[in-house]
Amino acid sequence: MNISQTRSRAFFPANPLWHWAVGNKLHGALVAFALVILIAVLDYRTGYEIRLAILYMLPIALATWSGGMLSGLSVSVAAVACWGVSFSPNHIYSREMFYYWEGFLLAATFVIFVMLLHRLRGALAQADARFLHVLNGLSAGIYVANRTDGKVLYANQYCTEMVPAEVNAQSVAAFESRLTFIDAGRQRNVSTGTAAQFTYQEARDEQTGHWYLIQSTPIRWVNNEHVTLRIFMDITEQKQALALKRQHEEMVHNTARSSVLTEIASMLGHEINQPLMAIATYNNASIMLLSKSEPEIDEVIAALEKCRVQAIRASQIVDRTRSFLTRRAPSLEHCNINDIVVQAVQALEIELQNAAISFEIDLADKALEIMFDRTLIEQVVVNLLRNAIDAVQDPRSTARRVSISTAIEPGTSITVCVKDSGPGISEADEARLYTPFFSTKSQGLGLGLCICRSIIEAHAGQLAYCRTAENETAFRFTLPHLAVSRYA
Repeated sequence: MNISQTRSRAFFPANPLWHWAVGNKLHGALVAFALVILIAVLDYRTGYEIRLAILYMLPIALATWSGGMLSGLSVSVAAVACWGVSFSPNHIYSREMFYYWEGFLLAATFVIFVMLLHRLRGALAQADARFLHVLNGLSAGIYVANRTDGKVLYANQYCTEMVPAEVNAQSVAAFESRLTFIDAGRQRNVSTGTAAQFTYQEARDEQTGHWYLIQSTPIRWVNNEHVTLRIFMDITEQKQALALKRQHEEMVHNTARSSVLTEIASMLGHEINQPLMAIATYNNASIMLLSKSEPEIDEVIAALEKCRVQAIRASQIVDRTRSFLTRRAPSLEHCNINDIVVQAVQALEIELQNAAISFEIDLADKALEIMFDRTLIEQVVVNLLRNAIDAVQDPRSTARRVSISTAIEPGTSITVCVKDSGPGISEADEARLYTPFFSTKSQGLGLGLCICRSIIEAHAGQLAYCRTAENETAFRFTLPHLAVSRYA
């Protein structure tokens, strides 16, 4: 049954005879002519005292609605003829003109009524056609089923294609039996003039592998019948796109983790190689001193002491790297920023010597003790110094100068500044300095400055870049005297 037929049956009384007549053009015409004859007989038998002519509109309406304008006009002619034949011998008018005038008015009324009813039916049919065109154009299966017996009252074109057999209660039940519901019970109220509560469920068709988003809600049909509206939206492509997106994100994360691990392994190997080479050098010197005929014990002891210091330094490098990689809460303690700078310089001592650069360190005289995480801040200083060393080794650099300084700034904050005489950073690259995975170095990972800024900002400080009056590159970070970590 389509919507137009349902509307037609709802337009007339809820009687099986009327529904039988409305649903078929021939049935409607037969019932209409029978009613015309019945009304004419009753009007004649009552002597026209009740004037039942108005009742002719009922069969005319039935014929017009079921068969169209021609059928309605035919019944109208029959009604006027029956009125005229039966009323002509017994009319009460003093002049024949009044009798014909009433017949004309009755015929005109019937014709106007047929035309209006035909236009109404056409307008409703056009509205139904537009509505059905929209529903059939949707890329979703829609059907309406009786809540009592499950009888399907309406199904759009997509639903008929989705269900292989004829759309009925059995075929729909068979289709839904193939579905495996994944996410049931999510509901939200939708304001549609009446309180309509939609239930959203995701289901997978085990036979075809398609995914559907199923929405259902109880509604009232055009004849006030309690029905259930169900909408099936095919979300297979969205599911596949989401799965591909997750795979892509996982690949990106794996690549990032691999890159970070590669960078960390390279950094650890580079840093730990320096103290190991120093240990080997001091050890060779000790062997040479001991092999003399008169060993210089004091120098041997000094060399061995330096071996011990370098071994401790190698252990500290490993501990620092492990501490930096371990996911932990920051360990805030009172630390002297000058000590942190000195330790960072010592960690890069061999690298500074091998680079053959001019290095200057200028520490503030006053002790600068504030609360911060020693490991994280030292890592920032080491990273900024290493970037400066790499910059001055660029072939475009005419001088090889690196300096680091500490100072107390007004407002109870401290500043650490690292300068270098390298080629500098272009204006185009300045905006992307702190962008993850962006680097001006060919072998750089592009995470150093990003991590440094995150660490400084987590300590309520700031990290900034500028060019000095001497055309040097300067990275400066400040830490407030009462630094409070923002790590959660």
